[in-house]
Amino acid sequence: MTGRSTLALAAFVAVAWLSRAPLAPPRLFYFDSVNYALALDHFNPALHQPQPPGSPFYVLLCRGLRLLAGAPEPTFLLSGILAAALSAWLLWTLARRLYGESAAWAAALLLLLHPVNWLATLTNQARAYLAVASAGVAYLALRASAREAPVHWLYSASLLAGVLGGFRAEAPILLAPLDRKSTRLNSSH
Repeated sequence: MTGRSTLALAAFVAVAWLSRAPLAPPRLFYFDSVNYALALDHFNPALHQPQPPGSPFYVLLCRGLRLLAGAPEPTFLLSGILAAALSAWLLWTLARRLYGESAAWAAALLLLLHPVNWLATLTNQARAYLAVASAGVAYLALRASAREAPVHWLYSASLLAGVLGGFRAEAPILLAPLDRKSTRLNSSH
């Protein structure tokens, strides 16, 4: 990671913290949050701790964050801030490569401060990791699509999609490439 990239990530963490922490709900907001809070102590999707399929990697991340935060409410706030900052940074990285510095900052800040993203990272944080998956896999797929790109970029994109499936089960499905036969993109019209 370059110095500029590190500064961008730090800026996104600061903006995410300043725009979310003062308005964080004092109690768990959704039933999903309660299920995830129960999973911090006892992971059992059969008992909806959390609801099936269980999001095991998200629960593992939150268990680690709980060591810093203590209670479930600040744990999930930290999780949301992390998702917001990571998704903004990954989008910044992608847009910077495609369109340049100014467009990258605009895209990342729009994502970071978008009301839907803002609400998700405050109230239903596991869903915010879909933005992390989308921006991260898009960046890695872009790198993999370059002429004579090393194959590790493609493997990295696939690995990230799979790992983030442990955060949100639908992530790999939403990010799966379309079969050429199922689209009209390559047709002759």
